[in-house]
Amino acid sequence: MAPSKQDCLKVIEVLSEKEQLNATVGGSAKAAAFTAVCTFAGGVLGGPLGLFVGGTLGSLSSAKYSQGKFKSVMRVINEDMTREQRQRLSGAVSKVLNSVTAKDVTAVMLILSTNQSLKAAVINEIGTFLKNEMYMSIV
Repeated sequence: MAPSKQDCLKVIEVLSEKEQLNATVGGSAKAAAFTAVCTFAGGVLGGPLGLFVGGTLGSLSSAKYSQGKFKSVMRVINEDMTREQRQRLSGAVSKVLNSVTAKDVTAVMLILSTNQSLKAAVINEIGTFLKNEMYMSIV
């Protein structure tokens, strides 16, 4: 018997804190692209030293731009999701944990700590849900 939906939310909370899962709305891709463009432009204009300067300035600018755009997964769940979305996320994770016979959060976390493929499946399900429902990605 899989854990209850309330227990699944607790599992998501503990797992996301332990794995330090953060969510963003496309911030990483934009920052990486900007840094790449700056590095390329620096290389074209200044050669090897220009690569260094362009990459450094691009990285610093991207870091400044990205400040505050990343949230912990638990913060997204608690602050940005509706009750229905939390229930759907819990249901999706519950399906992944369907084969788990543990009845409490501690037992489920113990199983996840020893079964890396099951833990990866749960994290993947959280990421898929955030991508499809909230248009966010896990970083």
